[in-house]
Amino acid sequence: MKRLTVMVAACATLTLMVYCQNNHKSATEPVRISGTVGESADVFPKYCQHFDSSDAADDIELRSIAVAGGDVYVAGTEYNGSRAVAKYWKNGRETILSDVSRPAYAYSIALSGDDIYVAGSETELLKSYAVYWRNGRLVTLTDGEHPAAVYSIAVAGGSVYAAGYESNGASRVARIWRNGVPRSLTDGKRHACINAITVAGNDVYAAGFENDGERDVAKYWKNGKETKLSDASSGSTCAMAIAVDGGDVHAAGFEIIAGRYIAKYWKNGAEVRLTGASKKTAAYGVCVSDGDVYLTGTEWADGENRIAVMWKNGVRTAISDGARWSEARAIAVSDGAVCVAGFEMSASSYVGTYWKDGVATTISGASRDAGCHAIAIADGNVYVAGYEYNGIHAVAKFWKNGLSATLLNGYYSSANAIAAKGEDVYAAGNIRPETDNMIAAFWKNGEMKMLSDGSSNSEAHSIAVSDGAIHVVGFEFNGTKSVAKHWKNGHGTDLTDGARNAGAYSVFVSGDDVYVAGFENNTVRHVAKYWKNGAVRAITDGTKDAVAYSITVVEGNIYVAGYETHRELKVAKYWRNGVATVLSDGTRHAYASSIAVSGNDVYAVGCEETDGISAAKCWKNGAETSLTSGRHSGYATSVTVAGGDVYIAGYEHNGKKYVAKYWKNGTEVRLTNTDNLYAL
Repeated sequence: MKRLTVMVAACATLTLMVYCQNNHKSATEPVRISGTVGESADVFPKYCQHFDSSDAADDIELRSIAVAGGDVYVAGTEYNGSRAVAKYWKNGRETILSDVSRPAYAYSIALSGDDIYVAGSETELLKSYAVYWRNGRLVTLTDGEHPAAVYSIAVAGGSVYAAGYESNGASRVARIWRNGVPRSLTDGKRHACINAITVAGNDVYAAGFENDGERDVAKYWKNGKETKLSDASSGSTCAMAIAVDGGDVHAAGFEIIAGRYIAKYWKNGAEVRLTGASKKTAAYGVCVSDGDVYLTGTEWADGENRIAVMWKNGVRTAISDGARWSEARAIAVSDGAVCVAGFEMSASSYVGTYWKDGVATTISGASRDAGCHAIAIADGNVYVAGYEYNGIHAVAKFWKNGLSATLLNGYYSSANAIAAKGEDVYAAGNIRPETDNMIAAFWKNGEMKMLSDGSSNSEAHSIAVSDGAIHVVGFEFNGTKSVAKHWKNGHGTDLTDGARNAGAYSVFVSGDDVYVAGFENNTVRHVAKYWKNGAVRAITDGTKDAVAYSITVVEGNIYVAGYETHRELKVAKYWRNGVATVLSDGTRHAYASSIAVSGNDVYAVGCEETDGISAAKCWKNGAETSLTSGRHSGYATSVTVAGGDVYIAGYEHNGKKYVAKYWKNGTEVRLTNTDNLYAL
């Protein structure tokens, strides 16, 4: 049986509709796979550390619930075998919020009129961003230089209030963003976090904790003025939820004494006794309706088994029957109906579950996915690299003319690039053995070579073979920053000095020259760059975020594809000898992930997002063609041209999972069996 790594929710709560909140147990912040950037995980409270999604393949965890007009909305995260995907469900029907190419987490949901707001975090390379989505459209609140997340969101009087934390490099600072403008509630000398926010009239209330140097102290803030909920004689305490009704302030959370969790409820700062709280319990959500106070949380039963419970006016009731592990994380009451969100254990996975008046509805797993990351043509054969989920984790694979070969099966792996020379097939990607770190690797004819020792995170994104030399590029973490790397025959060379985050995504060899595309941060923005034989050239001026994902050289002309932001939206572009061609109109997120040139024609592929759904795109000489319908998310990841034919690799969701595929001259070829739930 899989074990829940975070028992007590990471110290973070989600605001709910009708003044209701719950907690979150988020996934790991970057360093890509585990740990935090620029901070020691040992300093931040154990119960506030983030959940490592590497062991959570196929899990769904619901963290927030809201009810309006009889409709039930829940927000949470689904782990698809390779990374976390932020989602919400309306009456059980899912909406994917995030681009599945990078991890994202949904912690809170709020409704305002016809608008749906979901708060969370998103990671890219070594950056962690505090974000929220409005009707599926991403709003980024931080620059990613330090870890940040939004754990709770509320909308009132036309203003959007997002609450959580942002690190200052040494400690996490409790923070509220009103319409995107940040306000710190703590001075940043010690760790603090806001887990819940609500607005009553003109007053803004937030709940969370701040460390006092010895222990964590539960607090709430009214218009920035703090009220302590526990004293120095207590153990560590944390407020996970807050609700305001008739001028009364209700907060829920827990206390830890000698490793034992005890559910807590405070009214106007004074503790109110809960029945059954003498057992090992934790409270994560609170709601007030018609004068009745509802709390929800978890009770440890025999051994380590857990039961979803709720309290109404202090009296405990079990929500689940205890037959299998379950937890309740959020509660809302509307028109007398009591709705609770959480999850239950089923076999070895967590199944998203919400209960309406005690009747359970499950959100079934749908994202056992497959993906194609790269494509190559050699001697008339079509080679595609990617991954496929095997029911436990993602495994690196390649397909030759549609027939699959598994590169590694014992633990998580993914193939990100592929090349073929004669009878030899080369692939580059990442593996994660029994370690917290991702390891860059490449394969030649199925034989693997690791490119780092696993002491820190590293990733391989592209491979090229020329005159018997194997070139791989990616990045390696140096303890504080990611360093762009070039490995030749397994021997690494740093492309950047490690003072700022950087990464390499593409390599191309022309004669004796080696070209690499990627980015380097300038302390404020990502700058798209390429390197020729190690000498760097900036493609963009650094005033806007930009990344180069692909590079090719034809007759001395250098073509680079990627994106540059405009008004915080990613705009797909390619550059020929440094001169930009804009591919998307800038009204929605888009990027170009790969480029190829044949004769006078320039092909770029990528995706463009509309209302939270990505459509795979191909641009030929700047003219756009959609490869997918836009009904479900699709991604084009790699393009090559051979014998006049255009081959594009990618993947598309079919309503149940992602299906690996490629397109030849626009005609789809599926690589995974859509009837097999174990195919990703």
